[in-house]
Amino acid sequence: MAGGRGSRKWLLALLVIASVSVLVACGGEDAPALAGTDLQELPSPGFALVDQRGQAVSLADLRGQAVALTFIYTSCPDVCPLIAVKMRDAYQRLSPDDRALVALVAITVDPERDTAEALRAFSAQHGLDDNPNWFALTGERAALASVWKNYGIEPGDFVHEANHAEGHATVPAEHHAAASPEMLGHTDAIYFIDPEGRERALLRGDAAPEAIADNLEFLID
Repeated sequence: MAGGRGSRKWLLALLVIASVSVLVACGGEDAPALAGTDLQELPSPGFALVDQRGQAVSLADLRGQAVALTFIYTSCPDVCPLIAVKMRDAYQRLSPDDRALVALVAITVDPERDTAEALRAFSAQHGLDDNPNWFALTGERAALASVWKNYGIEPGDFVHEANHAEGHATVPAEHHAAASPEMLGHTDAIYFIDPEGRERALLRGDAAPEAIADNLEFLID
């Protein structure tokens, strides 16, 4: 287990560099395959957080479903909204029967701002508010920090967009005015967890909705 967890940062770094997803072989040459980096069926680290509805949600609660897990923050200007829309579109590509067997999970990297109310607004903005299998999760920073570490996610500090472009030093979030344009760096990973709670594949945020849907269908089958 320790070796598997230690290799997670290496896998994430590889995804940042790679421009083409690796196919995870699942049998003979003509067999279906998962898109992404093979995560070797390691047990997925558990978590227990609170969703946009104010309801407690744990990874154990989702056992029996194929899970697409990502990390977001609601004030993100680019990547996070794009990932949310892709997950929505991937879900819509599934049959009604398959939809009941998947869960779309987004864990915040900005717990101070991403309250349940903020996550509800984000969900509504991206057409996910009426999706019973969409879970936008938040919690106390200490609990989230453990989840981030277990999944190789390393949120940075908020920076003003102008300073970010000019290469200036980062400024902690508490020193910004609420209306200031800000960015928070983090890894754009999408994990795929099978119904038995095992990590199966990892995609970047630039993955197509078709690839996300295909992976979920594969895990259901």
